[in-house]
Amino acid sequence: MAAPSQNAFRLVLKIMDSYKENPLKNLFYIDFGIQGLMWIHSAWNRTEKFYDLTGVWVIVTLLPSIMVNLADTTHPARINNLDYAGWCLWLVGFALEATADFQKSQFRKNPANQGKFVNTGLWSISRHPNYLGEIIMWFALYLPAFNATNGWTRWLLVLCPAFDAFLLTSVSGIPLLEKHGMKKWGSEPGYQQYLKATSVLIPYLW
Repeated sequence: MAAPSQNAFRLVLKIMDSYKENPLKNLFYIDFGIQGLMWIHSAWNRTEKFYDLTGVWVIVTLLPSIMVNLADTTHPARINNLDYAGWCLWLVGFALEATADFQKSQFRKNPANQGKFVNTGLWSISRHPNYLGEIIMWFALYLPAFNATNGWTRWLLVLCPAFDAFLLTSVSGIPLLEKHGMKKWGSEPGYQQYLKATSVLIPYLW
């Protein structure tokens, strides 16, 4: 325990020393450092893997914000077409997710559809169009963050949308809903046909 304690003490002294040079920027360092140390301490003292995965998700999701805040501000990046493309793509993803959620809500409000699976609108070409919109938004935000950073850090940022897409498609989102759908409607011929005819996420591709 002596060595980690000494290293932690040196880290605190270094942060305090650098704080004098740039207080606003180093407030971010201090806050993130404290949050990271708290998560490491709590993860070390528990065995539930779920919480560890949640901690990893939080850190990876924060990567773009972290790297942009750590970027060299002496030569700030200029807004260019990559930024505009990212913002436009984000709007496309937002519209897709919002429309899918609205269509699902309207479908469920209809008494005639009680107990049925939604297969109209965007849901007729994708079984999870809301997740597709969310994934598009994550990758869209990567583009401005890529432009605002440089070197190897800009490539590290892709871990954020890639990890979120992995969670939604392989861990929590789609697999759980697909399992729930099979449990609820798996015996219905109409649902079996829907599964065969409709893409999981990306219309006409996958």
